[in-house]
Amino acid sequence: MTESDKALFEIHIRGSIEAVWKEITKTDVPQETFFNMLMDTPGGRLDVGKPICMRTANARYTGAIGEVLIFDPPFRYSHTFRFTHLDDPECSR
Repeated sequence: MTESDKALFEIHIRGSIEAVWKEITKTDVPQETFFNMLMDTPGGRLDVGKPICMRTANARYTGAIGEVLIFDPPFRYSHTFRFTHLDDPECSR
């Protein structure tokens, strides 16, 4: 993949850094921004190298899987992800 094949998106969110951080890292309640799925990770903690899964509340369906790449609260959180129902390669976010 060349540099010209990549897409870069910038999102501006109106809210405090604490509120945004809490929303994108919560593991105890569904995330509205991800189809009301729960983020599941071993021990309920987000740490570099740990796997993450986005699952339905009843845990019957896993919509996406990935791995934490960077976790520096409350400034940087990066992870890979792959939608389980697609045959697309893993992405990082």
